[in-house]
Amino acid sequence: MHSPSPQKANRKSISSWKGQFLILLCILAHVAALQAQGDAFPRSILFATTYDGANIQIDSEIETPLGPDKVVLERFRYYVSDVELLQDDRVVARALPQHRLVDIESAESQVMSLEILGQGKSYNHLRFKLGVDSLTNVSGALGGDLDPTLGMYWAWQSGYVNFKIEGTTPLCPARNHRFQYHLGGYQKPFYALQAIDLPVEYVGQAQIVVRLPIEKLLPALNFQQDYEVMSPNAKAVELSRTIGGLFEIAK
Repeated sequence: MHSPSPQKANRKSISSWKGQFLILLCILAHVAALQAQGDAFPRSILFATTYDGANIQIDSEIETPLGPDKVVLERFRYYVSDVELLQDDRVVARALPQHRLVDIESAESQVMSLEILGQGKSYNHLRFKLGVDSLTNVSGALGGDLDPTLGMYWAWQSGYVNFKIEGTTPLCPARNHRFQYHLGGYQKPFYALQAIDLPVEYVGQAQIVVRLPIEKLLPALNFQQDYEVMSPNAKAVELSRTIGGLFEIAK
């Protein structure tokens, strides 16, 4: 048996080295891609209240499709709970804290940080609840964003106000043209909590923006008749369902 010539052995060694080098390059490229994907994974969720795509401010006049009369918002706040990013049925990230009181008077309240779970690096939908769940309601008034001094707690019989909007408009026949919608209820038949699930495309963004467009909400409010909803009832459930269907992911 002839031993391979030094020249052939050398060519074989070079070929093997090139193969290992290509494999190493592929591994490094894959690691770099995973790191880039991890760095681009959303770190926060922003709940924005907008009119025609622009953020709205308290006490600013808002035009409506209801006619020449404008609406002035004096208060606009709502609870979101159990905010999660999912890949199909698997939760890949969870927002903190569990319950957040979103208030358009506070930019800080509109942002929730995301805690990434496991090795999930992709997602295709976002889910959350509009309001406070029954278990939390029956636990009594709590602290943090659930502190009753924030004006979002009725009493132990009625629980938390899930959504609150107050303001004025000439359309409203009440005193000083003032309207008030305090929507909530955690007991049947007036269970107002809304579960929301939105498709969201993974595009490597650092922040996901969930938008609530006021221009779609105002036509659902009957300022001339139902301008005061102040306790759990059928109207509160109806409006809660309508509002829950308005949330969208900003492109």
